[in-house]
Amino acid sequence: MTPSPASRFGGFAAGHFVVTALCAPLIFLMPGLLTLAATPLRALLLMAVFYLPAGWIVAALRGWRRPSPKMGLKAVLYPALFAWGWAFGG
Repeated sequence: MTPSPASRFGGFAAGHFVVTALCAPLIFLMPGLLTLAATPLRALLLMAVFYLPAGWIVAALRGWRRPSPKMGLKAVLYPALFAWGWAFGG
């Protein structure tokens, strides 16, 4: 099945909420984990460690095929723009 960008965005949102729900308690229970993301490079690495598997799981559960390069760019760019808008615009 070839999903639309809106469907992929919904999948991103679902995966994001699951990752947040799993990781938020860890931050409160083990405050030392915040020091792992002390630099931008480490934060990027931690995001990759959590979000890539979440994305693979969502794609597998929804039966999505690998996107074309153009669709893959949209699948990454749209959620990133939305997240940045949310973070910087409030």
